[in-house]
Amino acid sequence: MRTWLRTSLLAAAAAMLACAARAEVTTDTSELAVEAYPQHVAYKAALTEGEHLTYDIKWAGIPSGRAELSVKWVEKVGPEEADCFHVTCATRSNSFSSFFYPVSDDVVSLIDAGGFFSRQFDLDKNEGRYHANENVRFDYARGRAEYVKYSKGQYGTREQTAAVKLWDKVQDPLSCLYYLRNLDLRVGEDVAMTVNTAKRNWLLTVGVLRREKLVVGQFGELDTIKIQPEVSFPGIFVRKGKMTIWLEEKTRVPVRMDVDVPIGSITVVLAEAENSPLNAKPPAAAPAATAAPAQVPAAPAPVAGAGAR
Repeated sequence: MRTWLRTSLLAAAAAMLACAARAEVTTDTSELAVEAYPQHVAYKAALTEGEHLTYDIKWAGIPSGRAELSVKWVEKVGPEEADCFHVTCATRSNSFSSFFYPVSDDVVSLIDAGGFFSRQFDLDKNEGRYHANENVRFDYARGRAEYVKYSKGQYGTREQTAAVKLWDKVQDPLSCLYYLRNLDLRVGEDVAMTVNTAKRNWLLTVGVLRREKLVVGQFGELDTIKIQPEVSFPGIFVRKGKMTIWLEEKTRVPVRMDVDVPIGSITVVLAEAENSPLNAKPPAAAPAATAAPAQVPAAPAPVAGAGAR
């Protein structure tokens, strides 16, 4: 019971719906490796402050918890005082699941508003008797990611620190989800990005499978793009099995994720959306211009002598 619950909730925790790396993961990914894949950057999609997405998590059809993604505000970060979106992901087990294995995980990603890369990543994990807090600062001026992690479990409390070299701008396990909104995903092609997590740089590739119609709760039938990573980041998703994600075609908002695990399958489905481009109303059409009244042609001026006999 504890195993499947932990797996299901982790699947929507720190990197919920984030794409995973293929087998060609490298310890340090250079920008040349990323450039080997088409990026198709179509536009810089401005996020909406106040966007709030709620997802239901089920294992084999049994409700086990909820996850919420929020774009909360814009704040200044670092010596450059760069504008960054403050994005969070909160995962909670429901009352039934908490009886067996309580889960309360919170993730914060600070995403550069201009370049859509990560500047900071924080994870507060509370699962059963295990508690950990991880903080990563991306210092691009010095070319390194600085890790600090505190954990408390059955073997006591310990602190870990590390510095990882950065070759270029990177994503974190949550920001890569939002970076997908910038890409012109083309069926049959892969795209790639560098994601920094678990004290490494990973070459993350995303396979774009097809377009599909998908019925999603209150949102009804949606046009979606089906994407499929092959392998997952360690410590976030189970490596064995397949993960499939459906993005709403126009907005790239994730609406569903299926994860196969050794003892079943996990389903994460969008339940609610607030202040999201997914449920934004189209701009009102401009009122039609009132036609000017038809001009009646003036009667021709009488010709001199007309009518004389």
